[in-house]
Amino acid sequence: MNNNLLCSILLAAAICLPVLCNAQDDRIITWSKSRKLTWQDFKGKVEKETTYTVINLKKQGEADAARSRIAISLSYGCENGKADHEVYTEFEQSNSWTIPELQSPEVLAHEQLHFDIAELHARKLRTELAKLPNACDRNSVATLYYSLDAAFVEMTKQYDVETSHGTNKQQQAEWHRKVQILLQKP
Repeated sequence: MNNNLLCSILLAAAICLPVLCNAQDDRIITWSKSRKLTWQDFKGKVEKETTYTVINLKKQGEADAARSRIAISLSYGCENGKADHEVYTEFEQSNSWTIPELQSPEVLAHEQLHFDIAELHARKLRTELAKLPNACDRNSVATLYYSLDAAFVEMTKQYDVETSHGTNKQQQAEWHRKVQILLQKP
């Protein structure tokens, strides 16, 4: 255990907060293909003005219908030259909120797809970590992590632009189709 280094790195694109290493509680939902988000998962306080960038879902005039915090969490460990990394996609309930009168199935579906897009990048991270020649090298791990962070940010922005934050139903359906196909791949 003396050689075991653990740290959490958050890939959080536009939505990050520090997470304690391996800290799991009832405020965190780990992505699962069988567990979809519900409006009851949004337990945070509505924030009108924020100092961080977040994913805006659907606009109703100038008000956001919902905001979420989704992070790709990496637990980095190395003992006796053997890497032990765990990657999770996490939805932070206490930092995700919705305005009840603006809730709709379309907004929730848009939100879920942000969570699904994060999972796609978590899978890429797992795959690329397995290919690293020296997965115990913290710099290599961090470089890979932040590279995928940039890809996640870009895809998230593209998704919101192309779907107009979920208001373009045709584009929303197309993104849903594409992401579901990618999630079915091993």
